[in-house]
Amino acid sequence: MMRLALIAIAWVALGCAAQALDRDDRQSVEITVNDFLADFESRDWEAFNLPPGLLAHIADLQNSTPERLQAAMIAQTRDMMRTVVVDSVEVDWDAMVTGETDSGTGYAFLPFRSRFRLESGRFHEAVSVNIVTWVDEDWYVVRIGQPQLWALFQAAYPEFGGVDFPG
Repeated sequence: MMRLALIAIAWVALGCAAQALDRDDRQSVEITVNDFLADFESRDWEAFNLPPGLLAHIADLQNSTPERLQAAMIAQTRDMMRTVVVDSVEVDWDAMVTGETDSGTGYAFLPFRSRFRLESGRFHEAVSVNIVTWVDEDWYVVRIGQPQLWALFQAAYPEFGGVDFPG
């Protein structure tokens, strides 16, 4: 089962192009992203899981357990999204930046453009940077909205230490 992640709803722009994933990996990225979007559209917040290593790292920093952190993240996401109407989420496949870590782990940075309406009725549009990669024996979409969150990801997965955050 594909595990999906929602790490933050912070937004930045992306603009680069590179190629590093093979055809099978690119297909896995597409399937993972499409599953992520289907779960997002259906508001299935339990489907959004951080990769186990990242979840454990953040829980440790918070003197918590992965289970408590996951439960809190689901509850916070559910509460936050209760008053948000998502009009659309588009993936900019042409702006995908792919690469490989020194240890050979493939990844793709992929921008998502979200259009949503807040409880106040105001419309908002944002672009988020997401990494799609194979870690902890599964493919994950992890929304990385700012360099501090990228640093947490790199601390949990040191093989990404030499990978620069785009944007």
